Amino acid sequence: MALTTECHVPRNKRLEEQLEKAKRKISDLSLSTISEEARPVPPSSSDPQGIVAGSVKQRTLGISGESKKIEDIHGSLQDYQKTDEEKESIEKALMGNVFMKNLKEYHISEIVKYMYPVSYQEGDEVIREGSSGDVLYALQEGRVEVQKEGKKLAQFGGPTVFGELAILYKCPRTASILG
Repeated sequence: MALTTECHVPRNKRLEEQLEKAKRKISDLSLSTISEEARPVPPSSSDPQGIVAGSVKQRTLGISGESKKIEDIHGSLQDYQKTDEEKESIEKALMGNVFMKNLKEYHISEIVKYMYPVSYQEGDEVIREGSSGDVLYALQEGRVEVQKEGKKLAQFGGPTVFGELAILYKCPRTASILG
């Protein structure tokens, strides 16, 4: 039996569309920059020696997210009561994750605050490979098995975090996780 806590991450369709548009622009910009870099730049009046000849000035493209009021985000989440031991276990799992360990203590506390307990029996499918993901899991006790295309890749126990890649990269789940 595996005991996990999970946290749903609400999707923002408008922000996702903006991100996709920015990704296309970056891709287009990268392709045009490559072809521009192949062309030599002749000396000019501002560079009579040709010192910067062959270099290309490039525009940088920034991506910014939609800002939200913290009250709007917190309004859709519920604070779940936990014992100090449960909080410590979730924090330990989050801090052991390469993507989460650099978060500020405040952010870790906020994630812990909104996670809620879910129990799975041995063999239960926690995550299905290829499905969309908006849930982060913190395994507190028990073991889970990682499968890709039905083949066992690994098995691990808690405290640890899993399911973050689909959220961070907005991609389908890369493997199945069985309780």
